[in-house]
Amino acid sequence: MGKTKKRFGQHFLINEQVLGDIIYAGNPDSSDHVIEIGPGQGVLTDLLLKSGAKVTAIEIDRDLIKSLNVRFGHLPNFTLLNQDALQMDWFEFLKGQTGVKLIANLPYNISSPLFLTLMRVRKHFASWTVMLQKEVALRLTAAPSSGKAYGSLSISAGLFFEGKWIVDVPPESFSPAPKVDSAVIQLIPNTQEVTDLKPLLRFFQQAFTTRRKKLAGRIKQLYPDCKPELLESLGNRRPEELGPKEFLQLYEDLEKPENT
Repeated sequence: MGKTKKRFGQHFLINEQVLGDIIYAGNPDSSDHVIEIGPGQGVLTDLLLKSGAKVTAIEIDRDLIKSLNVRFGHLPNFTLLNQDALQMDWFEFLKGQTGVKLIANLPYNISSPLFLTLMRVRKHFASWTVMLQKEVALRLTAAPSSGKAYGSLSISAGLFFEGKWIVDVPPESFSPAPKVDSAVIQLIPNTQEVTDLKPLLRFFQQAFTTRRKKLAGRIKQLYPDCKPELLESLGNRRPEELGPKEFLQLYEDLEKPENT
């Protein structure tokens, strides 16, 4: 087992049952292009390649790049990129592609920002089957009024994806064992479209800065000229009580010139 690097959030998966669960859920085959972010030492990579899928592995650690190339570089269905997944031009990389599958044990230190980055290119993907820190997995799959896990990340995921919980993963499934629990989830992009994603996501985040207070009060701060009828329609509801589509409708109503 190679030495891990804390700055890259490396914890190498060693549980064969969990590896099997990921492969079963992701269901790669010879017709697929699979992207794996953070292949590490290649235990999941090996299974992905054996499925016959075309695999593009993205790894930031140059030391791991060497060993991955030695192990898989001769295979025609393997491509290895030494890049930072957060800094890639995903629009350019995925241009002309549809039905791509993301199957990965994601580095935990980038999982939330990576979700927001890849959400902008979701139409190119058929599914994301990913291992995450359990806390983040709960946030991505939380339902309204389900507790503190439900927030702006939940709304973003719920609006643009259908989520499925695959399996809980204990710390001893990794080397070294992390200090947190993990989980595998699957997100399948839906057909929901919005005109401008960036201000919408910012609105979600701003709405939850006072999650335990009435949403109407926060909206009044964000939109001082908002018509009273729109605020009244929210009643005493808090941000955590609105579902993803309700939030989208609220945003669209607030942005209409006649409502300000």
